[in-house]
Amino acid sequence: MQWEMDEISSACDNYGLTTRTQKTEAMCQSAPGNPYHEPNITAKGQRLQAMGHFICLGSTLSRSANIDAEVNRCLAKASNAFGRLRKTVWEWREISLRTRMKVYTSVALTTLLHVCETCTIYRRHEKQHQQKLQQFNHGCLRNILNIWWRDKFPNTKVLERAGLPRVFTMRKAQIRWAGHVYWMADTYPQQLYYGELHHGWRKVYLKNFNINTTTWGNDKPTWHSLIHKGATNAEAVRIIVAEEIHGTWKSRALNAAVIPPTHWCQTLGRGFHAHIGLISHMRKHCPSV
Repeated sequence: MQWEMDEISSACDNYGLTTRTQKTEAMCQSAPGNPYHEPNITAKGQRLQAMGHFICLGSTLSRSANIDAEVNRCLAKASNAFGRLRKTVWEWREISLRTRMKVYTSVALTTLLHVCETCTIYRRHEKQHQQKLQQFNHGCLRNILNIWWRDKFPNTKVLERAGLPRVFTMRKAQIRWAGHVYWMADTYPQQLYYGELHHGWRKVYLKNFNINTTTWGNDKPTWHSLIHKGATNAEAVRIIVAEEIHGTWKSRALNAAVIPPTHWCQTLGRGFHAHIGLISHMRKHCPSV
């Protein structure tokens, strides 16, 4: 990093440019699992300020080399965009549902998935980030459709009524961006994309979309068609799995309603199937017992 900074300063001097050390910052990203070492980078004899994270070209870069800060920032911006349109769009019943869904897709959902094409998602964080994005998406759609938690309406039905897929489109956007890089000329993004890794591997979700990994780059129209079909099939499989899980939980609830409770509150005469339920009830309603 110091050598690169010296080369940049030397090139700036050759063209008569000056380096503002007060506005220049340095950040070091350690490999996962390795300890962090604060960089000691100097320019023009002055030490640059070490930062934990900063925003570059609309993306949040952090020294931890994960997208936690980026996801939280996108959630905050999408929530702000959604809230500003509450009275003028979401609660205005004269606007049709189709129009409201188009506005939500163009404003809130686009803000939520900003720069998701280049996000590096680790396997240990993928489920967590997807869950955060899904919860925000489902909450916004339930707000627009006036569906509340007490209605016991599953998320699959919410998406079906809204006519929108879930936020599985993050993978779709990443695969589409891979195609754009593939058809680029010999540029810096393409060099990074085809660069070799010393450890690990790059994960592209081609197999999840039923796309052949050897013949995926034949032509652009076929490529876009494969992405659309793969995303549709993946969404259909996800809905089937979600409905099976929902049916399992529903059957368990029905069976629990048929089986008589085994734990009883002697004060209020209320029964519970689990002992922890009786303990919670006693703490709340019978603290003196």
